[in-house]
Amino acid sequence: EPKYDPPPTLNKIANPPLPDPVPPPERPTSFYYGKGQTDDVARLEFTLERLTKDMIKLNDNQKFNPNSPKQVSTILFGAGSGESTNKDALEALCASTGNAMARKILNYRKAKSELKRARLRKERWNNHRSRPPTTTTTGTTPITNLPPTSATTADADPLVLVDASAYIFRAYYSMPPIHRADGTPTGAVLGFCNTISRLVLERLLRDERPRLIMCFDAPGKNHRHDLFNEYKAQRP
Repeated sequence: EPKYDPPPTLNKIANPPLPDPVPPPERPTSFYYGKGQTDDVARLEFTLERLTKDMIKLNDNQKFNPNSPKQVSTILFGAGSGESTNKDALEALCASTGNAMARKILNYRKAKSELKRARLRKERWNNHRSRPPTTTTTGTTPITNLPPTSATTADADPLVLVDASAYIFRAYYSMPPIHRADGTPTGAVLGFCNTISRLVLERLLRDERPRLIMCFDAPGKNHRHDLFNEYKAQRP
């Protein structure tokens, strides 16, 4: 009995060829640059590269500069529109029309800002790693990585003198009326601690080890009252 062979066109319709599998995108290899600190720089650079390709594809494969507000405004609103492309405008466009390009640009700007911070963190960590350890000797046994002392850090690390009484006075009047459950006021304590934290953290981020000396006014009168009778007369 003769076999029936369908025409090639019918065979393709009945048994269409399977599409080639799409390989997953290559991801950068993450590595550690400190204990518990992953390198976000490679991940964010990969994210920016992927977002750039997606935006070019949405723009009919025409390259443009996503960092240029003028070019972004032309793509989203048309030439000569002069529309703003700040965060509020792009979020409003996404909410009203679901514009995919506006969403990609928002994600691109966010990733770029995070990449800048990640590079700063990595640079600070590398500077910290390259800092030579403090070494002293006791007899014939070397001792390394000692805590900072006046002998080892006098030239390298800053000495910060704090007029603690003035900061407390300023914090008392600048903070809102904050109290504990039992009614004890805590606004001055909170404002004072915030100020000291900023003083210390700014220097720690610059890879410094500040030495802090806090000076308080002694209770009662002192020699300044002898020099000026109205010294602190306006303070409660």
